[in-house]
Amino acid sequence: MADPNPAVRKLLSVIFDAGRYVLGFASDGEEALGLAIVESPHLVLTEVRLDGLDGISLCRQLKEHPRTSGTKVLVLTTSTSEWDMRRARRAGADGYLTKPFSPALLLHQVDALLDGGSIASAELEREGMDRQSCR
Repeated sequence: MADPNPAVRKLLSVIFDAGRYVLGFASDGEEALGLAIVESPHLVLTEVRLDGLDGISLCRQLKEHPRTSGTKVLVLTTSTSEWDMRRARRAGADGYLTKPFSPALLLHQVDALLDGGSIASAELEREGMDRQSCR
């Protein structure tokens, strides 16, 4: 997870503290890129607004690097800008979720990406789950 805000990093460590995930945290884009190249993670969560290398550039470089080209990237950001959303998709982001976010939705999207699915299929599945719970 690349996010400059220590409180967000702490929140994410609590959300993902179920023993299923091995977490790595970075406060800026360069640190996140270096960590990802060494660790070859399955998924990177990134904020758009990072010092130095921003989240969009981080995503692009992850997708271009041989060790991380298969890494899923979920942009988790305060930016609700359509422009940032389009830039993230063009850079290869696999998903885009704005803050504040639902921890349950974040976990659902992460699980869908890690299981080889897509955010679109995760959304359809979630909608189906929501409809079933209303019955």
